[in-house]
Amino acid sequence: MAKGFTVLSPQNNFLYEFDVASGAAATIKRGMLVKETAGAGYVVLCANGDTNTADIVGVALSDSTDTASADGKVQVARGFPLLVRGVANTPSNLAQAVKNDLVTLDVSSNDMTIDENDTTNGFIQIITYDNTTDGNVIAEIMCKT
Repeated sequence: MAKGFTVLSPQNNFLYEFDVASGAAATIKRGMLVKETAGAGYVVLCANGDTNTADIVGVALSDSTDTASADGKVQVARGFPLLVRGVANTPSNLAQAVKNDLVTLDVSSNDMTIDENDTTNGFIQIITYDNTTDGNVIAEIMCKT
């Protein structure tokens, strides 16, 4: 299973259904971060290195229903902020000094991890982590309001 995010604060979130453009089947998987496409009215997967300049919508709670020939839908949790569990890109880099840092997203293959080293225009705030071996992180994602 690909690495992604688990929503931890369902009582503080809003559930929305967004449109996903056709072109491939189920392009968004549960647990993936999504953002709005500029002026198109669709959501897409966040990209590697996305920063707070991207219109982050939230975390997908379902796989999208798009196909190669038809638009689809995806359910997304939004929060202001959205409390999640994720995984650090390089767990051995986790240290007390990264707590409360705003960092960015790392996307590699089908995995979305927290880039604990990139603080340039970050939108993911590291709250705490369990250890430097498996790199489980509790974080807040600053979604578009």
